Amino acid sequence: MTKQKVIDVAMFYSDWAIKRSSYFVESDVQTEQYIKIVDMSGKIIDFIQQERIEKAMRWLGFIQGMLFMMGDFTVDELKSHNRKQQEIKTQDEMHDRIQL
Repeated sequence: MTKQKVIDVAMFYSDWAIKRSSYFVESDVQTEQYIKIVDMSGKIIDFIQQERIEKAMRWLGFIQGMLFMMGDFTVDELKSHNRKQQEIKTQDEMHDRIQL
């Protein structure tokens, strides 16, 4: 993955988590998990800017594991986010996917 692709994916997950967390009660455990994803996504971008690529990739993998375990994405969807030619869904498309 290129540095820009890592940043794009991290921003996508941050946006996703912000939208998803708005559906839950503030003290809900799932909301706390989404808040953690937003925080980690920001740090991933910092790591890329500091040329700490390996650490950024580990954190991105951790976020993807969280999103899989929370039922937000399948493994195939997560893999497609990492592909160079794969364009990540826009926020409008992402909003259509959110279902509770």
